[in-house]
Amino acid sequence: MPENRHLRFLLILFYFILGILGTYFIVQYLLKWLLPFVIAFAIAGILKKPTAFITRKLHLSRSLTSILLVIFVYGIVGTGVGLFISFLIGQFRAFSADLPNYLSALPEVLTALWEDLTALVQRLPESISEPILNSMESLITEAPLTTVNFGSLFGTVKTVAFSIPTILIFTIAMIISTFYVLKDFDRIMAFIAAQIPKRIRESTTRLKNHMVTTLGRWFRAMGIIILVTFTELTVGFLIIDLDYAVLLAVLVALIDALPVFGTGTVLIPWAIYILLTGEISRGLYLAALYGIITIIRNIIEPRILGDHIGLNPLVMLICFYLGYMTLGLIGMFVLPVLLVCLDKLQEWGYIHLWHTPEPLPEEVVPVKKKRRSSEKKQ
Repeated sequence: MPENRHLRFLLILFYFILGILGTYFIVQYLLKWLLPFVIAFAIAGILKKPTAFITRKLHLSRSLTSILLVIFVYGIVGTGVGLFISFLIGQFRAFSADLPNYLSALPEVLTALWEDLTALVQRLPESISEPILNSMESLITEAPLTTVNFGSLFGTVKTVAFSIPTILIFTIAMIISTFYVLKDFDRIMAFIAAQIPKRIRESTTRLKNHMVTTLGRWFRAMGIIILVTFTELTVGFLIIDLDYAVLLAVLVALIDALPVFGTGTVLIPWAIYILLTGEISRGLYLAALYGIITIIRNIIEPRILGDHIGLNPLVMLICFYLGYMTLGLIGMFVLPVLLVCLDKLQEWGYIHLWHTPEPLPEEVVPVKKKRRSSEKKQ
């Protein structure tokens, strides 16, 4: 009996390690190679019902309907994304042109800020101020602010420029494969299903339906929340007449979309910096903007989000951290989804990776309170 237990534990550990390695390989390599076809399958799945409806109502061939729908969808989406990106590029160019002026003024601002901070520390008792001043001086000598190196920034721009042919090939492959998948969607799915054993196919279908429902609602809700946050940031930045308001709103909204991070990651340090540089009204406005965004998010998030992923918050935090440490930013999304899949397969009995504890006994305190209230009535 102990041997069976040990063997079972080793098998579970082996499968767990194999799953982690498989996930790493899929995310790092396979997903990158197959991403245009994965997107094509996802879009074809969304367009499957409209294609069938138009084919039936207008008596068109499925091939013609697929071509028209693919051209229409990619045309609309591509035009919208292109206009938005061109607008952001214009703002980025203007920001790049003004960047030297900001950087030239930065040493003066930091010097004034340093003098104010030193004067504030010197007002403290000598026993407290001396260690703080020594620490500040050592910090300055160890990490001096001399020049700003833009080598990495220009390297990134150069990489993006050289990757344009790859992006074009990626887009062409995605569009063409969307048409072929949409035209023969049922046959392709039937062929894939025929290659999978019945038990695995049953669990995969059930898991797919659950994940599409749960994660689909979650991503849709998060998209709405991010759009609301972006709108609030854009309006707020425009009210204080901030340069490049839309560009900054996009950047802050993207940071807010990352797990664990939020708008406070940018707005709070920014507001503190502006307050210390003497722009009291603008700093208070940014702090108020952060408060308004937080309040509105706490109000709309429970109503819009509705269903959540269903994991313990501590487990989610661990998944975010481990995902980021192993796979980067994409791992912060992949690892929680993988754990949700394993949790559901465990709940349905397809796998047995861990033991479910017995439910905790109900507390007796509410019962006693009820009894006391009934005794008072008597």
